[in-house]
Amino acid sequence: MNQLALVLNMAAALCERGICPEHLFRVEHAQKGLVGCQPYSLRVGHWVINGDAYRTICDALLIHDEQLRTATELDIREASAHVNEQAAIGNVIRFEETGHQVKTHRAAREAGSSATKF
Repeated sequence: MNQLALVLNMAAALCERGICPEHLFRVEHAQKGLVGCQPYSLRVGHWVINGDAYRTICDALLIHDEQLRTATELDIREASAHVNEQAAIGNVIRFEETGHQVKTHRAAREAGSSATKF
């Protein structure tokens, strides 16, 4: 799930950099959907992505595909550096998995912070 979370974080960062910015809300919705799947997944012992979350995540992946078609190498490098910087301070969605324990770090933007903005 961390790879999926990383892709969604990159998509959000690229939106914030002006690459398909009109889709930021949809990407953030997908991030929230992924995080929302965690409680049930913990109860059953494996990841389960429900229908609504699956649809929003697939939508965000299509957005990210379009971003990768239009972004420059510099855009991608800068977005990646930004995601790494935000990860270091806990402002991105990621899942720490140790055994069956999963700890979620939610993006600051979900709490209304602008800390993830460029």
